[in-house]
Amino acid sequence: MSTESKVLIRRYVEECIGKNNMSLMDELLAGNYVWHAPSGDLSFQAYKQFQPSVLAAFPDGYWTIEDMIAEGDKVAWRFTFCGTHRGEFMGFPATGHKSRAKPRQSSPQSR
Repeated sequence: MSTESKVLIRRYVEECIGKNNMSLMDELLAGNYVWHAPSGDLSFQAYKQFQPSVLAAFPDGYWTIEDMIAEGDKVAWRFTFCGTHRGEFMGFPATGHKSRAKPRQSSPQSR
């Protein structure tokens, strides 16, 4: 399952958030998926509401997976996000500046 879980997460990054195809979330991520963010953990449902705001604020945003570890149906992955701040995000108005972030991320379960 470890290899299959990695494939699902990679597909999620490339096809779902990478191509702004949010309809794939339910197919690729388990209902108990947790997004571990610096501001606090988001449940799957909260994350589904949050992620479109990232894509709206950073329309050219892209994620690069730095590394990924999987055991069974659990996956932890580290990534870099880059994009230009073109819309309001978390109360901050657009700046037009390029942003780069290296948050940590893990998933308790992929489908």
